[in-house]
Amino acid sequence: MPPWTLRRRIALVALATACGAAACQRQERKAHKAARGVDLAVHEDGREPRRPLRYPAEPPAEQRMSLTLKVGMKMEVPGSPIPPVTLPGLRLIVDLAGKRAGADARYDFTVADADLVAADAAPPGIVAEMRKGLPSLVGAAGSIVIDERGTQRELELALPPGLGQELSQFMNAARLAIGQMAVPLPEHPIGVGAKWEVQDIVEQDGIRVRQKTYYELLALDGTRAQVRTQTVQSADRQRAPLPGLPDGVSAEVLSLHGSGSGEIEIDLRRLVPGSAREEVETDVSFSIKQGQTERVMSLTSTAGMEIQPL
Repeated sequence: MPPWTLRRRIALVALATACGAAACQRQERKAHKAARGVDLAVHEDGREPRRPLRYPAEPPAEQRMSLTLKVGMKMEVPGSPIPPVTLPGLRLIVDLAGKRAGADARYDFTVADADLVAADAAPPGIVAEMRKGLPSLVGAAGSIVIDERGTQRELELALPPGLGQELSQFMNAARLAIGQMAVPLPEHPIGVGAKWEVQDIVEQDGIRVRQKTYYELLALDGTRAQVRTQTVQSADRQRAPLPGLPDGVSAEVLSLHGSGSGEIEIDLRRLVPGSAREEVETDVSFSIKQGQTERVMSLTSTAGMEIQPL
């Protein structure tokens, strides 16, 4: 099996397991309308003055933001030298319309524009394929519902057909990045220096990952709060039903370890943060079986996400 066969190495191992399983996606539920089941623990309340932090139940009617996703990866396959790959990034302009939904807030969002960034260093074939699908992204729509503490209640995004493997995975990552704009907030009042932790099981393309995210409140000024994040991930050995696997080919995760960090400026008047960025590195070992042939692939991916209000 020469390099870059087997359906482009299973579509670059499902786009580095959907952009690193943290920075770009964080989580995907089998039922997208189910509430997120997170376990939040406060380690430090922070300094006085303390106050409860809450998102608005009456959100602003209109918001606009840019969402940029980037990913690079390096794969190692015994007997098949593969150079590092930098994929083009995807930048979306997203319009959001907020309204009250009972005790929660609902935001309907629509992709107003889509383009590739940093495409010069990417493989030309992948760039050309992704560019074909960009026009169909405009108008793609979805919604998210969150409660006042930033807990996600619903998340949906309808994707147009025929996007291709890479662009489809990027859009799945974009949907889940939108779902993670709201930070899960402690129930009790907190002040600068507060630290809390959220534990969860996240799932992407059938791969279950244990995730811990640590939050630290760096600054608090009126409706704006600066929060530092650190994420740690791991996974047990498991079958990997990656999208795009050819007939007769199976994949198994042998090990997965990831870590990342970032900062987000919460704006308690709206869902879109004042700014948000995160980068995560993930090391995954896969076993790919095709008939009687088995190859072990080691993948290191670096994924980044950035959000800016417009």
